[in-house]
Amino acid sequence: MDTSNSKRYHRTKNYLFLADIAINTLVLLVFFFSGFSLATRNFLVHKISHYYLVVFFYTSVLSFIFYIIGLPLSFYGGYILEHKFNLSRQNFFSWIKHSLKQAIISLIILSVVVEFVYFVLRNFSSTWWVWASFFWLFLSLILAKITPSILIPIFYKYIPIDNQELKNKIFALFSQCDIKLNDVYAINLSKDTKKANAFICGLGQNRRVVLTDTLLDNFNNEEIKTVVAHELGHYKNRDTFKLVVGNSILSLAAFLLVDIFFKQALASFGIIKIDDVALFPLFAFYLMVISLALLPLQNSFSRFLETKADAFSLKSTESAQNYISALTKLGEINLADFEPNPLIEFMLYDHPALSRRIAFAKKFNHN
Repeated sequence: MDTSNSKRYHRTKNYLFLADIAINTLVLLVFFFSGFSLATRNFLVHKISHYYLVVFFYTSVLSFIFYIIGLPLSFYGGYILEHKFNLSRQNFFSWIKHSLKQAIISLIILSVVVEFVYFVLRNFSSTWWVWASFFWLFLSLILAKITPSILIPIFYKYIPIDNQELKNKIFALFSQCDIKLNDVYAINLSKDTKKANAFICGLGQNRRVVLTDTLLDNFNNEEIKTVVAHELGHYKNRDTFKLVVGNSILSLAAFLLVDIFFKQALASFGIIKIDDVALFPLFAFYLMVISLALLPLQNSFSRFLETKADAFSLKSTESAQNYISALTKLGEINLADFEPNPLIEFMLYDHPALSRRIAFAKKFNHN
């Protein structure tokens, strides 16, 4: 297997990740220390009297600045690089349209979060971090609920699956685990990329299996069944609940640390009022740095759960060979790095490296 392309692809992606962090850090600090943040707030306060409208428009201005400054890097990583490695099928206008949709959705979600954060900063300055953590948990559950019916259709069309044999196999998997399934759908991912994937989204009666058309076109029924079984393993093992609890704990820790360092920084500037939106770049800077510091811990927990889901797939389908074949195909189609640098894997990977997953499946098969 020629891994030179995947190595170069992921090396570039890692460089882009570091460049993105550096640019975001620079923009936040320059925006704050240059006085432009204060000037923006003063301009908005002069035009708008309502506090929370000021917060909204300030967030919009800052988001627009980030979008424009980050656009060249985003374009290179999302368009040029994907075409260079023959992964993307998007034309320029399709990419721009997709990018704008993502930016608008991100702005809506960010605005909701920031509005709530400033509400608790203003009214519960000593315990805002507790309320912010609970709100993040609540918002995560809402997003999980609306993703199948609202968010996915914004980008992709649901396509009926004609392969009744495959649907029967998937429904049988769910039935034997006593987990409700609404239906099995496909999405037209091939209009954008050659990459393949499968996932389960929604909660309760709204839960559905979503297969990309690229997966249906390149994998046989048994291989797809093992991939779906892996995703089902997350539900059977209550991994969604575990991840929500784990991420909530990390969010609580992150917001608490932000509270400590943010207030210390403000004290050094002689600032007492913490609910001034002009201080948001400094707040966001500390949140970004602390979130990055906690990322390896979050990813380690995720990799642990992914290994358990692999074990569930292997046990429930009794088809290690098909799972190994599916993982290998996914890696080749998605241009995955089968053996990343261990440090990179520890820091950035929320799944174990494919070489580890394949070795685990082979060992599982012999037990």
